[in-house]
Order: sequence, then C-alpha cells, then structure tokens
Amino acid sequence: MEIIRSQRTEALREQHRTLYGVREVSNPLLHVPSDLYRCLPVEALHTIPLGICKAFLKDVMPKLSPTQKREVLARIRAFNHSGFKVKIHGNVCYHYQSFVGRDYKAWMQMAIFILSPYLSNGQLIVLVNLSKLFQIAYCSFFELSKAEAWHQICVDFVHSVRDFMPKMLRKQKVHYILHLPSGACDQFMFLKVTITELGVESTLEQILKMDPPYDVIVHLGSLMDGKLQQFKAVMSHTVELVHAGDYIELDPPFCEFKYGQLLTTIKSEAGHTYCLVQGFEAVEQPDGQPLVNSFDCPLNYLSRKLFTVDSSAIVRAVSMVHECGSSCKLQDAELFQNVEREEMATTQCVLKHDWTLPLFCFNVYCIL
Repeated sequence: MEIIRSQRTEALREQHRTLYGVREVSNPLLHVPSDLYRCLPVEALHTIPLGICKAFLKDVMPKLSPTQKREVLARIRAFNHSGFKVKIHGNVCYHYQSFVGRDYKAWMQMAIFILSPYLSNGQLIVLVNLSKLFQIAYCSFFELSKAEAWHQICVDFVHSVRDFMPKMLRKQKVHYILHLPSGACDQFMFLKVTITELGVESTLEQILKMDPPYDVIVHLGSLMDGKLQQFKAVMSHTVELVHAGDYIELDPPFCEFKYGQLLTTIKSEAGHTYCLVQGFEAVEQPDGQPLVNSFDCPLNYLSRKLFTVDSSAIVRAVSMVHECGSSCKLQDAELFQNVEREEMATTQCVLKHDWTLPLFCFNVYCIL
C-alpha cells in the first residue's frame, strides 16, 4: 500500500492496484489485536462429510467390482438403523458425488461396518481414523481434559492418509483437521414389573426357547388377544419414538441391563403401558474391562433374558451392529415390487443374518 501511495500519477497508482490486487485503503480487520485465522473454528460440514468423506469414496468406490457394489448395497439394506436420525437417500456406490451433508452424516455412522470387507489394511486404518474424526466433529459434548487425546486422533488421521492414501493430501481440507479440536469447550420413575403380572408366567419357559426377537413377538401377540393391546412403537422419556425391533438404552439405576432390544409394547385394560425387552450383557475381559472389537466398539451378548419395563425407563434408541460370522450369507433372492400397479419380480443381493449368533457390538460412531 505504501508503494501505491508513492506513485506520482493516478495512472501509475491504478496500475499498481491491479498488480498487487489491493487498494491503498487499509482493511480495519487487519488492526484487530487477535489472530482472526486462529479464532475461526474449522467448519465441520464442508471439511469432513462434504470434503474428506467424499474424497475417500471417490478413491475407493471406482475400485470395487460390480459384484462388490451389489454386496455393499445388500449390507446397507440389512443394516439396522436403530438410533439413526436420518437414513441414506440414493445409491452410495454410484451417486456419492451428489450426496448432501445429511446423506454423508448417515453414511459415516455405518461406513466402517459396510466397507470393511472390501478395503485393504491401509484403507481400513484410514477409515477407522476418519470415523473417529467424524465422531469428534459431531459429538454433543466435549471435555477440555480430552482435547489433547482428540488432537492426537486428528494427527493419526493425517498420518494414516500420508502413509496409505497420499492422493488425499492434495485436498487442503485434510490439513484443516489438525485444527479441529482447538478451542473446543464443554457444552451443554422407572417401573419394573414381572411376567407374572402380565398373566403369561406359565409360558415364559416356552418363550425363552424361541429364536428372538420375531417368534417372541408373534407368540406374545397371540397370548394378548382380548386382554391387551399391542403397539409397534413407544415414546421414550426423551420424547423420541422407539419402534419394536430397535435397540435401546435403559435407565441404569433401576435395571440390571444398560442396553436391550425392544420386542413389543403392550397396554393393559387398566391403561398401563409396558415394554417387553430382551437384555444385552456386556462382554468383559478377565480384568473386568469391556471387550472391544477391531473398531473399538464394545461387544455385547444378546441374552435370552426377557423383562418388562415402563416406557419411561427407555432413554433413547441406540445402534447395535451384528457381529457376522461365516454363517451370515450374501445371496441372490427374488423380491417382488409394485411397479405401476403391477407386481414384478426382481433379483437382488441380500444379506441373511444368522441370528443364532447373539454377538453384537455397540456402534460408538452413531450420533446420539
């Protein structure tokens, strides 16, 4: 600006304004005592979901074969969206470049469980770190005492990209991640009854021998004819609609189980609403610490213990992911769809879970 002012004629001054791209009038923001660049937080939406997540899919998806893409879609269709606020709209294998932030937020909560069989070890490390990064960006509570540990997660992500997917380093948004945790700060009567009180205690032993959860619901529904009303959903005490089949978090002081699966909701003639729940038991190490899988998700065992609770005991819906074994098969199946008022048969790849394997993991990447 001093050089522009020193020019003798207006023509020379205009020439230097064009050359330097500035005028001799100073921007008052430049005289603010604080560093404005350091005061501005990283904008999570365009940096992570619409930036890094899209870049990751752009690198991975073209390398999948058509068969693998069909399997990815089958895994998404079989995924239990309990605890999810939104679902993916569209085909992630082909339309990911037109996804909006809502779609990427839904995708990142399940991506690690869907794509893991098709990634190399290096790509999987990047995706695990990216999922942890997503969890940081969209968490509802941040403790300053954890800022250093969370900053290390950001560093680990950038280093994993450098080591295994260096093409992504061309995106400036990858480098913004190192500043993500900076400046973050802290934010913002259970009634238990027995099966006896429902009048079905004589059939409890028979119910426990069935394959949960569907046979239990059907059998219990037949017992309730003329006595009780059955509902497919119930409102939790956090004013969240929870559907039958969803995995739920329970109020811990009044229940031996922290998590369970809502099987059905029934209302007695007296007007009392009860929820039939199948409990999850945490899998622990010999030292009492929770056992986690390779994605740092705690493992839980779906027990055959059934109990009833008042709807006020349900805190919220959570995400549990089935730990598939060799008996969970991907196979082609004939499905029927209504197309222009006509029922037409189509063949789709579907994932058949083996529910006799009762091992699940708690999805820590789900935004609650």
